[in-house]
Amino acid sequence: WFPDAPGERRFLTKYSDAEGTDFPLPLLLTPLALPASLADPVKVQNWVKCIEFCVPPRQRSMGQISAWQRPDDVLSLRRGSVQDHAVLLCCALLGVAKKAYV
Repeated sequence: WFPDAPGERRFLTKYSDAEGTDFPLPLLLTPLALPASLADPVKVQNWVKCIEFCVPPRQRSMGQISAWQRPDDVLSLRRGSVQDHAVLLCCALLGVAKKAYV
């Protein structure tokens, strides 16, 4: 279909918690309870953007996603990878009653 697409492309469908138990990725998506000041989707985007980006070395060198964090972990650490920001944004948008998909 796409001759320029990477040959070894992976489609991740699960993540592992700290104990090593596997869960389907959609379980990461839960609505966040946000303050009324973040009811506007543009403000939600800006809020998520302010969280520090950090990319694991393996993901940076090989381009492979090796780990996912839960949204509450990203918020407590105040940093996360690109995929963690995408999940957090989706959860925040769900929290303000907007349809959001990753």
